[in-house]
Amino acid sequence: MENFTQMQRFDKRLLFLITLLVLTIIFGPVFSFGAIFITMMDTFQTDRAETAAVQSIVIGMTFSFGVISGALISRFGPTMMILMASVVVPLGFCISYFAKHITYLYVSIGIVTGVGNSLVFSSCIVVVERVFEGPKRLLCLAVLNTSTVVTAIFYPYFMKWLTEMYGLNGMFLILAGLSLNIFVLFTMCWTNRVADINARAQEATSTKTELDDCTGSSRKGCNSLIDIMLNCIAHANKLFHVPYVLVLISSSLSLAILNGYVGVMFDIALWKGMTSSQGYITFVVYYSCTAVSCVVVGLLKQKKGVNSLVYPILSTFCGCCGQLLIIFTSKYAVYMLGTALTGMTYGGVIASSLSVIVQMVSQKQVPVATGLFSTLEGLASLGVGPLYGSIRDISGSYRSVLVTITCVQALSSALFTIALITNRRRKKRLQPDRSNEIIASTRL
Repeated sequence: MENFTQMQRFDKRLLFLITLLVLTIIFGPVFSFGAIFITMMDTFQTDRAETAAVQSIVIGMTFSFGVISGALISRFGPTMMILMASVVVPLGFCISYFAKHITYLYVSIGIVTGVGNSLVFSSCIVVVERVFEGPKRLLCLAVLNTSTVVTAIFYPYFMKWLTEMYGLNGMFLILAGLSLNIFVLFTMCWTNRVADINARAQEATSTKTELDDCTGSSRKGCNSLIDIMLNCIAHANKLFHVPYVLVLISSSLSLAILNGYVGVMFDIALWKGMTSSQGYITFVVYYSCTAVSCVVVGLLKQKKGVNSLVYPILSTFCGCCGQLLIIFTSKYAVYMLGTALTGMTYGGVIASSLSVIVQMVSQKQVPVATGLFSTLEGLASLGVGPLYGSIRDISGSYRSVLVTITCVQALSSALFTIALITNRRRKKRLQPDRSNEIIASTRL
């Protein structure tokens, strides 16, 4: 019996390590296409707007498809969705090997691979939530979210080396081979499917018509994908109070504008007079500070009395300062400082916004609230990269782009501040109602 328990613990650890590896493999290229920005321009003879659209579409599809991915996982389970992704993601990269024009990449990498990435990411979150419990679950989820950013620290160098050794099309073929490791995660989930069946059985017998009961595909009344999505829409109507909407808009604007910035970050470094090697270092600085910022948010959560909305306000303000440094400096050290501040903005906003949204809504509304957050971020990210490229092609400068990013971060900071004020007023209004309910219950 003891040996069986140790084996079960080992399976959980191994499952988590494989999940971590798979997320590293799929999110590395997503955030690192900016490193081969110039290579794609030279290979396909395209302008910057057409080239930047590749990363914008793949980021947009990865996040905006989140709501549909969640509904599919609820209907068919994470194991089957991982199996589907293990076919879809490699297929997208394999098709890219035969690309003769960059528009092929819009479909193969942007749509096909983006949808597969969304399925994998959502399935990994569900798998960890079902396998681990208590503090271990929170720790594993935090590590998973951080890994999606940390992997982009070294992936630009890896993709650069692949393009130098095998060419751009050869790089796509190698990425297809690496993404086949998703099938390993499927086999691990299949061997541990007993735990998944038990989890869905518990969800099916928990409460009668709550939204979170729809996470089990065996629940009566949630037999179709349409029913699940209609339930999500019905509960979404209860979410739209002022603080939540302000956080949703400000965080989506801030993150979308930075997703576009990452796609042209290497080209911006070259425009500022940096060398290619210095341009690649900007990825290391940016994503390292992003990871550090995510950790800082996690540490602040452990302290009582610290409002979760304070950190995104400070983060977006740092983004303003960082972009101003990038605009007006010609020194390498100051430019890297601006890049570091911008990276801290991304990590701070994405980590703290999720925490704030979870605190603002009820537990049964968390899946819908976070799904709307990722979907809106993805949709807003779709057109940002091409817009930046068009501005650069027309004006011959990235100054207007950097000024736009600065203004959007300032606007997001103001919206976060208003959300902080309105959320405090909302809590004060709700306190008398809750106290009356407590008094009434004690009288009964």
